[in-house]
Amino acid sequence: MTKRRMVAGAVDLAVVAGWVAVVVAVALALPYVVAGLAPSAVVLSGVWEGAVVFAVIVPVSVGAALAEWLPGTPGKRWQDLQVFSVDGGLPGFGPCLARDALKYGLPLAFAQTIGMVALSGADAVPVQVWILGGLAVALVVVYVDGVLMGNGVSLYDFVSGTRVGERVGRRAAGDDAEEPSADVYRPRRAA
Repeated sequence: MTKRRMVAGAVDLAVVAGWVAVVVAVALALPYVVAGLAPSAVVLSGVWEGAVVFAVIVPVSVGAALAEWLPGTPGKRWQDLQVFSVDGGLPGFGPCLARDALKYGLPLAFAQTIGMVALSGADAVPVQVWILGGLAVALVVVYVDGVLMGNGVSLYDFVSGTRVGERVGRRAAGDDAEEPSADVYRPRRAA
């Protein structure tokens, strides 16, 4: 299941990267088209920072949480995986939001801060940005390590009280049976 979970994560990250690319392209092009501002003027203004927060971090975190809460993200649906609560039932929206804010929101916030400093044209990078960059790398290592090593529970799953398991009881094509209920999701149990 670890391979399937990594494939699902890669698909979901590709969706997020696509969204980020669209937002960045619009955020850089729109002020130029509307007001004739150069992209560097936009990047150095507070408008860029607000655009990143409200057009990338919030929608990605909330959108992923809605997808986890409903049928699952595109990657998880493709790999027949499901997010569930530690008791084996389907999680509520709150735990899904906490999970995806830690999984996507926090790393995107780190990347935003590092990107703002890199684009600012400052001669020297402040120590705080180096620390933040180190934390960003450490966070990714901890996330991946949690999935690949040990019991397969990532830090964001542990904190939010969720787990990822196999979805069982899929309907065959053309089957008129009802959608599976919450009790047909099998959590991955630690060995």
